[in-house]
Amino acid sequence: MVSATPPIVKAGALYNGKVASQLLGIHRNTLRAYVKANVIKAVIDKITGRRLYEGRELVRFWNSRIH
Repeated sequence: MVSATPPIVKAGALYNGKVASQLLGIHRNTLRAYVKANVIKAVIDKITGRRLYEGRELVRFWNSRIH
């Protein structure tokens, strides 16, 4: 279940999976499942190949789950 309080983020900032899942109040595996299901979009870091999550995308996702 997603956190009852909206994530406090900077719109253009990028967050790694651990921080993004903490902000949303979900497990990291749940976040990965949402990415796989195309419910939330991740950006791939060109240098490290890791998934990053934009602040505005976290808020958009949170709003879609709460309302």
